[in-house]
Amino acid sequence: MMFKVWFVAVLLTVFATIFCSGNVTPAQQCPGESFEGLQDRIQVTPCGKSRCNLVKNTNVTVNMKFTVVDKTDTMTNEVYAYIGGAPVPFLGVDGTDACQHVKRAASDEYVACPLAPGDYEYTNVFPVLPVYPTLSTKVHWSLKAGKKSLICFEVPAAITAGSKH
Repeated sequence: MMFKVWFVAVLLTVFATIFCSGNVTPAQQCPGESFEGLQDRIQVTPCGKSRCNLVKNTNVTVNMKFTVVDKTDTMTNEVYAYIGGAPVPFLGVDGTDACQHVKRAASDEYVACPLAPGDYEYTNVFPVLPVYPTLSTKVHWSLKAGKKSLICFEVPAAITAGSKH
């Protein structure tokens, strides 16, 4: 009987570890910027512990928690990959309006810009387009209010073709 209880406890611990570690995003601070608790504020799915695997013709979900200090009239996505050391914008994502995907952190109520000072959460789903090159890179993602970053992170990523059926 004692062995069964021990076995079940170990099994539950293993499943909990696998489930929780699967939701970790290896987010890093953007150069020249610092956001407190960045690891806890960013979730990109799918991501592993060391990098995000972006498979062409699939979708990526991005969730970011951020704080607005001064009223923000507009907000855009700044998203690019480093290719040969140069930033190359993600087509269909970089420069797009981010306001329509924001909700108040406290109430889960979607809001539109302008955003008053407070805590917010951005969630959106983006396609990994087949025209993206197959490579390992670092992806830069920032929510911009004008030239100011409201939140910014970089993450190691691999863009792959996926399996052929």
